[in-house]
Order: sequence, then structure tokens, then C-alpha cells
Amino acid sequence: MGRKNEDGNPGAVVGLLGFLVFFIGLCGTIGSFLFAAAEGRGRWTVFYGAIVWGLVQIIWGFVIAIRAKNARDRGDELAIKAKKKRDRTDVEEEDEDEDEDGDEESRPARRRKSVQEPARIPVPVLVGCGVAGGLLLLSLAGFAAVMIIVQSLANPEQHGANGDPPGHPKDGIPINPVEPAPEDLGPKAAQTPIVGATQDPTFKDQAPDGGVLVGFDVRLGQAFGVELVRAIQPRYQTPNGEVMGRKFGANFTKTVSVTARPGYAVGAINVKAGLVVNGFSVTFMRLKGNALDRTDSYTSAWIGDQTGGNGPTVLGGDGTQIVGIIGKRNARECNGLGLLKRS
Repeated sequence: MGRKNEDGNPGAVVGLLGFLVFFIGLCGTIGSFLFAAAEGRGRWTVFYGAIVWGLVQIIWGFVIAIRAKNARDRGDELAIKAKKKRDRTDVEEEDEDEDEDGDEESRPARRRKSVQEPARIPVPVLVGCGVAGGLLLLSLAGFAAVMIIVQSLANPEQHGANGDPPGHPKDGIPINPVEPAPEDLGPKAAQTPIVGATQDPTFKDQAPDGGVLVGFDVRLGQAFGVELVRAIQPRYQTPNGEVMGRKFGANFTKTVSVTARPGYAVGAINVKAGLVVNGFSVTFMRLKGNALDRTDSYTSAWIGDQTGGNGPTVLGGDGTQIVGIIGKRNARECNGLGLLKRS
């Protein structure tokens, strides 16, 4: 009989299956993140089940392999001992036959079967291989995590317009920007939803008394091969003329401006956003007393990226005058946007 069952090791099968599942889960997680980042979406999937189950199976495969190897070694030792015992018995029987038959030429040749002990792989070597494999997988996971972080941060804006590192004074960005504190947005009834990032601090900017929102200065920045909204500053029309609101985002070295025609004001914005504000267009409506005429309107050209993100989502548009903006921001950029209506 062959040693088919003995030569095969079920631990190798279990470990290989675990590695394949782990690898699929890891690739799926990285692919999901890169796809979400490229599309500007706020959600991506981590395949915890596949990754954890795969790692557990890999470890369990090593345990099974070591146990099977030890069991096979014990079986080989018993077989060797039994073989040696049988050979000694055969030799003794042949010696007795020789004693009875003195004709040395006519007696059969002795058949002493050499017994070779199978090569053994020491348990420490197996354990070392298991540890090395585990470290390799952990290194792969660490490398993937680093690549995710680098991908999330990597974009041409990591260097300033003059090739300087981010935060260089030449680019108008403070070297050590301070994270802003969240601001009170006021009554809920006066707010539209905020689209874009959900974790950063809120901000609010409102026109002076009697003023309405008539436009924006928007700073665009390259990321993932497209131009995304990085900073924004509102424009207001007041009884004393046009005034600028606060800046949200640090760098306004490259700005796109959009402003209403005389007699019109911002009535709505149509936004695509995910993790950030990808882009938007502005719908201007004619001023009519303390309201806006929805039947007399026009729309601006699209500002920023129109290919990624969720939506588009229309904010405003019910004819209520818009008197400010709200949103989310960090120390460097605006990444969430909404409107503030007259209450």
C-alpha cells in the first residue's frame, strides 16, 4: 500500500484556502477605498469577515500541519522499530539455517533490508515557517494600510505652486494651521442639509442685515485627476453694495468667481459631494420683494468635478431668499456645503 494519506498534509490545504480568502478580502477592501476616493464618495467597505477568517484559517492550517507532521513522525518511528524487529528475527532464523546446513555455497544469500529513517522536519523549523508566513501577511496588510493612507493624502496639492511643501507661506497657507472649532448653525428651519464630509467642524456665514447671497469665490484643487472644491467665500449684496463673506479653506491662489446679474440672487445650488465637495452649479432667481421669483431664473456653468460624488443634490430652490452659507471644514479646506435661508 502507498502512503497517499500520510504524504498529504491537510494543514496545507486549510492554510492555502485561508490565504486566498484573506487576500481576496484585502484586495476588496483596497479596491473599495480607491473606488470611493476616486468617485469622491463618503462610504467604502472593509471586508472584515474575509480578512479575519482568512487569518484564522492560516494560523489553524499551521497548527494542523504541525500536528499531522508529529503524528506521521510517531507512526514512522513505530514502523521502523517493527521493521527492525522483523529483520532481527529473519537474521536469527537464517543463522539457525546456516548452522543446520554446513554447505556455505548452497545456502541462500542473506537478505538484510536496510531501513532508512524518513527525513524529518524539526518542529522549530515548522513553527519558524509559520511565524515567517504570519509576518509576511502582516507586512502585506501594513503595506496596504500605508498605501491607503498615501492614496488618501496624495494629490498634486501636496506641493505648493512653487514646489514648496504644503503649508509654505508663499502659498498663503499657515505653516501650522489650527483646527477650527464647530460653530452654531442656528435654527434648523433656516438650514438646508449639508452635503459632503460629516465629521469635520461646522461653519456658518451670514450676510449683513438686509443682504442676500449673490455669488461665490471658489478655489479648485486637483485630486484623483479631477478638480474638486477646496475653499469657498460667499458674496453678498447689501443696501450698501456688494461685500465679501468669510473664507472657508486656506488657499485662494486660484479662484473661480460666479456672481448673479443685477436684480438676481442665489436661489439654489446643485451639488455633487461625497467625502468632499466635488462640484456644484448655482441657480440664480430674480429678487421679488422679500422672496425670489422661481419662474425667472438661470443656471451658472458647473464649477469643479461633475463625474464623482453622490447626487447631484439640489439645496434651496423653494423661493426663500438665501442669506448665507453653512458647511463643514478643517484647517485647510471646505469639504461640506449647505445654504442658510432667511427665517
